[in-house]
Amino acid sequence: MQVKGDYPLGDEARLQCQRVAKKGLGAATVVLVVFLGFAATPLRPSNPNGALAFDAFGIFLLFWTIQSYSRAVAAVRLELARSAKTPDEVMAALLPFATPGLLGKSRFDRTGEAHYLLAKAAKKLGEDQVVAYCKAFVLRFRRGEFSDKIRKL
Repeated sequence: MQVKGDYPLGDEARLQCQRVAKKGLGAATVVLVVFLGFAATPLRPSNPNGALAFDAFGIFLLFWTIQSYSRAVAAVRLELARSAKTPDEVMAALLPFATPGLLGKSRFDRTGEAHYLLAKAAKKLGEDQVVAYCKAFVLRFRRGEFSDKIRKL
């Protein structure tokens, strides 16, 4: 998807996102260090089934931590878009939600609100491909008030 303009995130908004991301990185590091610390001690189960369960739990805990803080960064971006004064600020805050694929942030938009706000701002700025992506995503994967609103755009 091609975006015509350049929409940089403001300094204060970028710092808010970085604070949450750094907390997440710190929490993931703590989980990893604790897990690796237990893995090298006699506290780790010695039988293969217990060791496998221990390893699986550690990996689950690490991924859950990363996922939780990724969701928190997405929530900060949505809050920035709600309080934005111009369409450029909304585009800067929510453009990562228009990233297709498994690693895109679309999965963090449970209600479709971020895609709706992004489509509304993109329409004002003439970003037709972004509007088309947001409409298609919300109409296909989300139900509720924002799917009704985006249909009218």
